[in-house]
Amino acid sequence: APHHLKSQCFLEMNTVYRSRLLASAYCRGRAMAPVAARQSHFLNLVPSPVRYASTVRRRRGTSGPVQRSTNEDEDRSRTQTEIQDLKVFQQEADKLLVKLERALRPMEKHNDVFIITHTPRNHYMDGSLTLELKPEDGTYRLEVNDESRRIHMTTALSGQFHYKYASTGEWADELDGHSLEGMLVRDLIRQCNGLPDL
Repeated sequence: APHHLKSQCFLEMNTVYRSRLLASAYCRGRAMAPVAARQSHFLNLVPSPVRYASTVRRRRGTSGPVQRSTNEDEDRSRTQTEIQDLKVFQQEADKLLVKLERALRPMEKHNDVFIITHTPRNHYMDGSLTLELKPEDGTYRLEVNDESRRIHMTTALSGQFHYKYASTGEWADELDGHSLEGMLVRDLIRQCNGLPDL
């Protein structure tokens, strides 16, 4: 065959081959498009772990919702130096129970059931303060523990917390540094009439 016919035939075959390659690539692109779209949609629905990493805070006790926390709470707890001296702890714990009993007494006349029981330190226990409300409202209890240098407080709404005596002169939660008195008042005003005289 003449040379020019061979060249023309080669060009035609090359053109057909390229067309088939383009068509195949186009079909593959069309087939993959829905998959890519689904993957993109799925990725958009998955929350970023970094965004929510610092928001979860563990709630202690058997009642109450899971709380949220911030780095500021953790920083405040770290800056509150704990007083470890046993005599100082005992004196301040006893003073706190007396203070809270006196603060709660005026509320008795404003609530149908408001029974305060203060058990001072003795040979059998380190001291406690209990507040009984109506059965459906529950009980508040504070217990002193000399061994751990803690006051354990359980409220009817928020569960149990453990408080240390800090160098700032306040009873602060061992995890996030919130105030014992603040937590007690917050829960009482949601369940009772009146306000503790603190």
